[in-house]
Amino acid sequence: MRLHSSRGIRSLICLVSVLVCVSAPLAAQRGIDLLNSDEVLRLNSPGAEPFEVTSTVWLVATSDRPGADPERVTGATSHTTTYQYDDGVFENYEVAPPVFPPFETEVAQQFDLDRSGRLVSVAVCFQRPMTDLLPEVVFDLRFYADADDEPGAPGGFTYTWTSRALRRAGDDRCLTFSGAMAGKRLARGKHWIAVRWQSNTNKILGEDSYALSDNPPRDNRGAIEFDTSVRKRIRNSAASPWPEMFFDPRGSAPRLKAYGIRLVVDESTPPAPEPDPDPEPEPEPEPDSSCTAGTCLLEDGRFRVRTRYSDGMMSEVAQTPTGLGGAAALFSFGSAGPSLLVRMVDDCDSSGYWMLYAGSASDMTYSIAVRDTTSDSLMWFPGIGGDSIRGAMAFACSN
Repeated sequence: MRLHSSRGIRSLICLVSVLVCVSAPLAAQRGIDLLNSDEVLRLNSPGAEPFEVTSTVWLVATSDRPGADPERVTGATSHTTTYQYDDGVFENYEVAPPVFPPFETEVAQQFDLDRSGRLVSVAVCFQRPMTDLLPEVVFDLRFYADADDEPGAPGGFTYTWTSRALRRAGDDRCLTFSGAMAGKRLARGKHWIAVRWQSNTNKILGEDSYALSDNPPRDNRGAIEFDTSVRKRIRNSAASPWPEMFFDPRGSAPRLKAYGIRLVVDESTPPAPEPDPDPEPEPEPEPDSSCTAGTCLLEDGRFRVRTRYSDGMMSEVAQTPTGLGGAAALFSFGSAGPSLLVRMVDDCDSSGYWMLYAGSASDMTYSIAVRDTTSDSLMWFPGIGGDSIRGAMAFACSN
């Protein structure tokens, strides 16, 4: 385009001047760089109602120590359980952040695992408020043992994340992490997972709360019954020490249900291989012995029992079983190997079943294969991590 007169040049200069005069105050008012897409504020801010977090971003965790986590094991199976105490709607995202938030905050949430398993991932839900100009969210995740329903001894490892997933002010995301902590062993029972971040950056961790219109479950005294426990502690500067004890944030927020922290655990155990089928019927044992060739015949030969140990990579069938008379036998795996006591108990009068009991002298996973020769039916029973088996229903007495 050509300008054929000085009037056109003057018009262009005036137009540029107007644009500069308008855009400069706007940029100064919001404190942002209009040329930086990460600092441009989102225009369609949510309304007065809480909104549901649906965006999920997968990231990778890094450990605070070099080398492999000794608690980490590799290889996950197909069965996973998600522990989530929030409903995905975080009411605190609609509340203006405090003008002077604490320098750093750590919140902890209790998780009660139904079974032992391996950690698959942890999700943490954050929001970047409209007033926040930094796209990075940096936080640490820690594990604490349970001590009488309070965070106890730390797990020893700290997992750190830095993410730019909250690209625009007003964004909220549930960030899902695995990486260095995937495969970490978690025993059955209660654990605490804590998130620590520099809260003076204005980043907000999701908090799910009962609304005033909700009718939460209550105990006999009228107190709200929650599905999980939460704890919190803060410090006001980098030089300040962390308080030794957490406090219960429900003292000032009595309707707080849960934090936006979620846990996925692989609680399945690969089925132990079934003992090799016998190519030929085994010969009847000698009268003075009920065990031979790795197999024991219990209860006058009705039940044929074989056992196998596994260390996660290889398995071994019992080589030296010993009959203890009646319906019990002791299985061993070499002179220096672990021992396993197996017993069949007649519970026909109470439950109508033969029950199986087993106790191991090792923390290795084992499996027991039992065949009822009266019906030729076969069942196997796993002992995860050497756990005892108490009163497992084996075979109906009517067989």
